[in-house]
Amino acid sequence: MKRTAALLTVYEREEKMIVDGFKTGTLSQAEAKTVLTEMLRAELARILEQQTSAEPVDDYQLDARIEALEKENRSLRRAARQQDWSSLQSLLFKASQVVGAQLPEALSPDFGRQAISLKKRLNDVEMDALDGDDVRNASRTLRAEEGIEDFDAFVQAPVSLSRSWEHALVRHPSPSMKANIDAIGKLAVEYFGDIPVTALTMDRQKGFFAWMARLPKSNGKAHGKNRFCSEGCQM
Repeated sequence: MKRTAALLTVYEREEKMIVDGFKTGTLSQAEAKTVLTEMLRAELARILEQQTSAEPVDDYQLDARIEALEKENRSLRRAARQQDWSSLQSLLFKASQVVGAQLPEALSPDFGRQAISLKKRLNDVEMDALDGDDVRNASRTLRAEEGIEDFDAFVQAPVSLSRSWEHALVRHPSPSMKANIDAIGKLAVEYFGDIPVTALTMDRQKGFFAWMARLPKSNGKAHGKNRFCSEGCQM
């Protein structure tokens, strides 16, 4: 209880900063990393699907696609000089939707440069894959820099918050623990949305605990052992 009270004190002290960040729509460094990682995952999954497709593609189509990617990389380099990130808004928006992040209308130069750099490298990976290299090998250097060892596991659809809680409920140690896990899980999904568990950054967890601290004290009394407290708890 003392440790919990100490944690809540810290969360309350940082709550203003957290709420202000949500209002302004800015991305923390951790959230920006999460969005870019999802963009990487989605694009590698797309390239893999394209490579493993049973549909044959002739050399003319392959050359045309490679030429288009080379042209896009030149365009991205020019855009980076002008700090124009508009060409990546669609990709970044899709990634932010998956991880439940609020993408600001005006991207910061630092985030924009990281996104453009990543897209250029992904285009290089796709060009190598179109030229016959396996996408796993073509992306090896990029994945190593991101600390991603298992390609096939990485490109799979991320595990959602609700799915992880369902798994936790299956493994619950006791009925009372199941009720507690279920209650917290429902609150978490309501607060975050059904986002991937990998998107739960430390800042987001702090925001969640600060939000829970403001819930009415009667919240949750109707489940688990708490329901007996209205008649007097035996300690």
